[in-house]
Parts: sequence; structure tokens; C-alpha cells
Amino acid sequence: MKDAVNKMIAQVKEQGRKVLTEPESKAILEDYAIPVNAGGLAEDADAAVEMAGRIGYPVAMKIVSPDIIHKSDAGGVKIGITTAEAVRRAYE
Repeated sequence: MKDAVNKMIAQVKEQGRKVLTEPESKAILEDYAIPVNAGGLAEDADAAVEMAGRIGYPVAMKIVSPDIIHKSDAGGVKIGITTAEAVRRAYE
């Protein structure tokens, strides 16, 4: 458990970052058995639709980028998404 966390933190430092992304933060919390909301990282719109269907609607979508710390300030948060088509639009 600690080895995986230490490896992730070392990689973040090697990249010159000072902030973890949300998925990185959640992975650390999960490693320490701290509950987190269901979610994941979708690499394309199809994966986002599949994930939303698995999680269950409505869903929230957030941009993931080490360059964008404050997602809502960048317009990178969409909430109350209730359909696959809305997931596709939000992803794009």
C-alpha cells in the first residue's frame, strides 16, 4: 500500500508538479481504506458514457489535468448530467 503511494508521489514530483490530480488523490485515499465517491477517468466520450451507465445517472463530470487545479474556474465541472448524449456533449 505505502509503496504504491510513495511511487505515485515520486512520479508527481519527477513531473515537477506540486498538486495531485483528483484520480491520484482518490487512489491514495482508497489505498488507506478511506471511502470515496464512485468514479474514474474516461479517456474518450465512449468510455465516459460507459462509466456513467455503470455509476448511474445523474453524474458529474470534471476535467482532469495537472495544469488545471481549480476545475470550476476553468469551466471544467458539469453536474446533473442525466443522459448518454449529455455525457457526450459534456465530454467534448
